[in-house]
Amino acid sequence: MPKENLAQFKENMNHMLSEIPEIQRTVQHLYDLEITPEEITPSLLKSLDLLEPFGMGNEKPKFKLKGGFLKSFDIMKDVHVRWNFSSRENPKLNLKGISFNYVGKWGHMSPSEIFERQKISGEELNVYFTLSLNYFNGNKYIQLMVDRLDFN
Repeated sequence: MPKENLAQFKENMNHMLSEIPEIQRTVQHLYDLEITPEEITPSLLKSLDLLEPFGMGNEKPKFKLKGGFLKSFDIMKDVHVRWNFSSRENPKLNLKGISFNYVGKWGHMSPSEIFERQKISGEELNVYFTLSLNYFNGNKYIQLMVDRLDFN
């Protein structure tokens, strides 16, 4: 595109975008249920097993964590993140999570930004995830498959 057409292009794009209803321009964070860290138990996972098989038309339930905070995180292979969450009510409670291909994902805060903002502002962290069981080195534990993190 010739440089002299840039101003007209911007004007046309802004006009077209302004005609799109706001609801369609807003990112919606959809989830099925808001739960606390204390509610994430083996019995919850067993109950979710009754809803299987998951797939097209029967998606895994997506949760939003309420009352949790990010304790620490580790970057794995430059793009994946292992999260360690805890409960504001019970700091001894530990939840492990993982996000694949998270680092550098458009529209997502970096793990260090999330950690610092939470520490400085005290804002409540929203964690959107599905649940799974992870088997590693002979151990079995509940794992949050984290899709997104943000603040209120």
